[in-house]
Amino acid sequence: MTIEFIADVEIDPNAEFQPELPGRQPTASGTDPEIRSLDEVAPRPISPREVEELRASLEADFQRRLEQARMEMRAAVEQLGREVASERARSEEALAHEAAQLALVVAERLVRDRIDQDPTVVERALRDAIKGIEEAGELEVYAHPTDAAHLRTLGDALETLGVVAVHEDPAQRRGGCRLRRRTEAWDASLISQLTVLRETLDQVLEGK
Repeated sequence: MTIEFIADVEIDPNAEFQPELPGRQPTASGTDPEIRSLDEVAPRPISPREVEELRASLEADFQRRLEQARMEMRAAVEQLGREVASERARSEEALAHEAAQLALVVAERLVRDRIDQDPTVVERALRDAIKGIEEAGELEVYAHPTDAAHLRTLGDALETLGVVAVHEDPAQRRGGCRLRRRTEAWDASLISQLTVLRETLDQVLEGK
């Protein structure tokens, strides 16, 4: 391989190497006109109008977020209020039912005490039961032996009520009775009366 030397070429060792970039021409000073120091690029000042627009935008965004926060807080407070009201209603309803049950227990005790002292309680129970019977007549009464003995003392009053027979039934509690007429029957016992009272109270408490 032959190596040829180019003669008569003077190279200045102090000369600055400046490669030529395609499509760009160096200036007389040897610098690219599109390459400048960052210090030579001064920031453009913001006009008062732009400052006002920026302030208005920030304030609008702040007001929007503030209103959203208020709405969320208001919704949370309302939800909490509904939950508290619901819990309070449930508590009040439970207390009302407990009070009603307690009142029935007390009433039953008072009635029993009254029955022991007043033998005519069964008579009133019988009369009240007969009032609710259409075309009363040919009625047979089943009552506690002590109450049955008292009813038999009424004599003609039983016939007026449409009672044809009084039977002793030890299963019956004092103060109440059962009535029968062929295939029909009515319960005027103390337990049934208290049950009706309990159901009535429950319906009242439930708003029915």
